[in-house]
Amino acid sequence: MILTISVLYLNFLIRPKLTKLMELNARETNLKLNIVNMEKELNILDEYKEKLNSLKTESQDLKKRLSDSKELPNLISEFSKIARDLDVKLISIKPLTKPSQIQEDNKMKKPYVSLPIEIEATSGFHQMGTFINELENLDIFIKLIGLDIEESEDSPFMHKVKFTLNTFASSEISQ
Repeated sequence: MILTISVLYLNFLIRPKLTKLMELNARETNLKLNIVNMEKELNILDEYKEKLNSLKTESQDLKKRLSDSKELPNLISEFSKIARDLDVKLISIKPLTKPSQIQEDNKMKKPYVSLPIEIEATSGFHQMGTFINELENLDIFIKLIGLDIEESEDSPFMHKVKFTLNTFASSEISQ
């Protein structure tokens, strides 16, 4: 009789509880795995947020290097000052882009507009090299296009130089 009661007790009371306990253990294991996976994903998300912030900062720094088409006279003044400091005689500085072209580029939704500036000057070879180097080391993007050097008729140590500097302005800034 005791054996029968023990078997019935085990069969009807303990067995369902053991089954339920095993189900809960499996569920706990799955939940722990889910938590570990979510923690990994959170770490990856934090890394992406840091990278995004870094890219935003880099983007802002690069945008600062784009000149403003409204500041073109100041930029030309800066070129003149550098030339004066290096004994480079500027014959002419003229922007090759008209304001209407800048507005046209803005309408076409270009991310930036090109602002070419033609420069003619006379100087010694080394002064001109230093002048161009100083221009390229400014805090704005500049690309030198079409460098033309001719010997001056006045002196073999002086050269006539003609080139175009291409600077870029953000379309957002230029509007």
